[in-house]
Amino acid sequence: MILANSQDSILEKARKYQKELMASFPKRANSILQLVEALASAEKPTSIVELSQEGAFQRSFSNVHKAVDALDIERQSHIWMEMFFKRFPQEKKRPFHLYAIDVTPESKRYSETMEDRTFVHKADQLGKPIIIGLEASVLVAIPEQEDGEAKWTLPLSVERVSSKETACEAVKKQLQLLAQLEVHDEKLSVIAVDSGYTRLEPTEKNQVIIARGRSDRVGRRLNNHQNEKKQRGRPRKYMEGCIKFREDIPLDDKYAPNEQVEDQMIYRGQSVYRLISRWNDIHLHDREGPVDVVKVELFSKTGAILLFDAPLLLIVSGVRRRELSDKQVFECYQCRFDIEHFFRFQKQRLLFGGFQTADLRRQCNWWWICLMAYWLLYLSRGLAPESNRKRHPKRGHRLASPGEVKRVFGAKIFPDLGSPSSKPVVRGKSNGRRFGVRFTKRSKQKVVEKTKRRLEAA
Repeated sequence: MILANSQDSILEKARKYQKELMASFPKRANSILQLVEALASAEKPTSIVELSQEGAFQRSFSNVHKAVDALDIERQSHIWMEMFFKRFPQEKKRPFHLYAIDVTPESKRYSETMEDRTFVHKADQLGKPIIIGLEASVLVAIPEQEDGEAKWTLPLSVERVSSKETACEAVKKQLQLLAQLEVHDEKLSVIAVDSGYTRLEPTEKNQVIIARGRSDRVGRRLNNHQNEKKQRGRPRKYMEGCIKFREDIPLDDKYAPNEQVEDQMIYRGQSVYRLISRWNDIHLHDREGPVDVVKVELFSKTGAILLFDAPLLLIVSGVRRRELSDKQVFECYQCRFDIEHFFRFQKQRLLFGGFQTADLRRQCNWWWICLMAYWLLYLSRGLAPESNRKRHPKRGHRLASPGEVKRVFGAKIFPDLGSPSSKPVVRGKSNGRRFGVRFTKRSKQKVVEKTKRRLEAA
């Protein structure tokens, strides 16, 4: 009886999400919702048109294109972001919200008529890791995870990085929208980012940004004028010399860290020593205000040998950055790698990079449809039954992972869940185009090259 009640509550939450999602669409709401459900139901989709053959999509294949074209992300994106944010689970032990931001590339080499294509970096590309395409900046929330639980990285928004702006400038828009959602929430918001966002500044006092820095970076401390003799001229603002974080600095040195913690952790199944050093109120040459610098080094237990040649250097910025301990800073950045698993699942199972179009607006619309389908899978994860296949491990009492839910959603979850969308009404055959109507060909667009002048002007 208890299990039946829990399943009913899960179905009610998923159905409520479907109704809110359908009400947010300006037009063609039935077609768009059925497209989202078909994307979630398809076990291994290979193309967008193939979704029209799913049982959840009751319309013809031409309506797939019309549904994608009907979205208006400029007016509705903040509504969807608020809809996602209020379904984010509350933390039980963690005293802050944890987010991650990163950019993922999409190849558009053969879309010669698409506007604003540029050269983007793609790490898994053989040879030179440069392709012609687009970049999508994705903001995700990382929920608190218990031992043995499946990892779910919950997306909140996606923004295209144009050729006239940097990734940091595109992220600022997302952080401003996030700050508006957290107006009534005084809880600390921690955003973990990679080394490409070292210049990113928080947009609100409750935001703290943890960015990875180069291991060879240097910093300076403010000069303490109490022990100095009065001299003519302007007093020195910074202490003489620089702090080289990569080097081993004695604790009695004037450049020594303010805090140093040594403990043990499990790395790749082995117990290792971890040394965390922290410098407070450090000035870096590309930052306006002071930041905290955290250095993490791992040593083997046999011989105390460094496991990596270069230490991990983390730059912590924000007004409330001192509320995070050294260990919490390192653990927050470790969770940032969950967004990479999210990108892999989106591209392999939800066709995030599989929409073949030359229209820039439709491409951005499709990215949002992928996020909507992912949230539908997340809200239905409690309904996924145990797999009967021998090669699949038994999960016991834990909730299903994204891949496990995607595998059974169309066959076992969606028939019970249903859809609030209405069936199509047959209106007869269309008259079609008039005889002799011809459309003008799209003009080919040049690939935009990013230069320093272009980025400075942006």
